[in-house]
Amino acid sequence: MKRIRRWLFNGLTALSLVLCVATAALWARSYFVVESVFRSRWDAATHESSETDLSWSDGRFEFDFERVSAPLLNAAWRNFGWQHSTTASPPAQFAWWDFKHQPRTGLLGTNGVMGWYETWTIDFRIWALAAVASLLPGYWLFAKIRQARGARSGHCLVCGYDLRATPDRCPECGTIPKVSHGAAGIAP
Repeated sequence: MKRIRRWLFNGLTALSLVLCVATAALWARSYFVVESVFRSRWDAATHESSETDLSWSDGRFEFDFERVSAPLLNAAWRNFGWQHSTTASPPAQFAWWDFKHQPRTGLLGTNGVMGWYETWTIDFRIWALAAVASLLPGYWLFAKIRQARGARSGHCLVCGYDLRATPDRCPECGTIPKVSHGAAGIAP
């Protein structure tokens, strides 16, 4: 069981490290271009459309979800499916993070059809995502450094107990060290 947990932890750490590096690259790129990936869908039965939008610019990541409902509106008023856009000018600065919900009722589209419209928006600084993604690799690195220091200084690798007095077995947890530190300098 311990081996499976270690394997799972190392796998999640590697995935988190990849996410951290990708987020840092996205963060740097966001200061030069405004990029957006979005998907629009149409439900003919309810006459509702929905759009999910992920965009990044000026060091910010924004997630938008939008729903539009109009009984007389048809699917021709909008392009549907996955789309991507890139522009070269970033917008003005935003706050550190923000959450908005905006319900509206009124005229929709270019033909003035009555309906309702609501948007949920969550946006935050990209560096915050990079910082969160770096926590697991940082902990892994800290644990490896601590383990290496403990092995060099004659401490138990499991509990950290000082093994200078009892180099053959840890009196605290019972672990038998791989190399007996007390017998390392004695020739047979």
